[in-house]
Amino acid sequence: MKTFLSIESIKNSLLLPSGGKNILDLKKIGALVASSLLLTSLLFSWLGPKKDLTSYRQVTWSQKVESTQEENQVSQMVINLLQNGKAKILKDMRDKSSRKRKKKVVILYNAPQIIGKDQRKSLPMGAKLLGVLTHPIDSRTPSLVKVRLVQTVSAYGMEIKRGSLFTGVFSVSDEKIFIAFKRLDLPNGEFKRIEAQALNATDYTPGITGNIHSSRTLKTAASLGLSMISGMADVLTEKESLGFAQNGVQAKSNMKNALLQGASRSAQDQASRFSSEIDDVEDYMTLPEGQELIIELTKELK
Repeated sequence: MKTFLSIESIKNSLLLPSGGKNILDLKKIGALVASSLLLTSLLFSWLGPKKDLTSYRQVTWSQKVESTQEENQVSQMVINLLQNGKAKILKDMRDKSSRKRKKKVVILYNAPQIIGKDQRKSLPMGAKLLGVLTHPIDSRTPSLVKVRLVQTVSAYGMEIKRGSLFTGVFSVSDEKIFIAFKRLDLPNGEFKRIEAQALNATDYTPGITGNIHSSRTLKTAASLGLSMISGMADVLTEKESLGFAQNGVQAKSNMKNALLQGASRSAQDQASRFSSEIDDVEDYMTLPEGQELIIELTKELK
């Protein structure tokens, strides 16, 4: 038995008979080449020299110091960032706790009065006080207006005691009475110059709505009554026909018709005279004693 295959036997194994001829078996040749390459690669990697891929970088001492400084700077920045974040969190927690401790104070007023403390010792413009008329007002009779303060007011370092008198004058316009105050008399005898106006106590608008006294209704009723009397006299007058004369119908000449015609003319004359007298009477307004109103300062009171 032979130990090694001869070249002839290898050649014969790669040939393939076909049509009386021998041709190369490409499949066997390809397998043989692939096996040879694989075997060669394995032997080379196993028996060949090893390549050292280790790399080295040479640096100087200054470069090493700079690298260390950069690392320290980065570390310090991270530490500062963490400290700032922690400080902000603590501040937010303190603010939140402080807001929780604060209580919202709600002051309810039964009337628009001024309260508080201030070092100015003066009432600001726009301050509102409640008062009542000490006497009635008639727009036909010009007179001073006096309003009494109904309760003591202490505000901004100033005190105005109950019973203080506000004095002013009035005018009439647009079915309202407007009052302008110029003087304040205190219970201790002192007085102050002020500038204030009266507001309606119901809607806080300038001017007080008073009671309107008009003669229009009386004039209408009187004219209607007298005109009715005159018309009744004309209707009740007895008349007679004169045929085809120019004045075909005339009142009879008797005492009854004379009285009725006299009453009719008297009613017409009275209605005309009464209408003229009423036209001379002007409408007027009144405010009763004790009328409530709001006193609004139009200038700071010191």
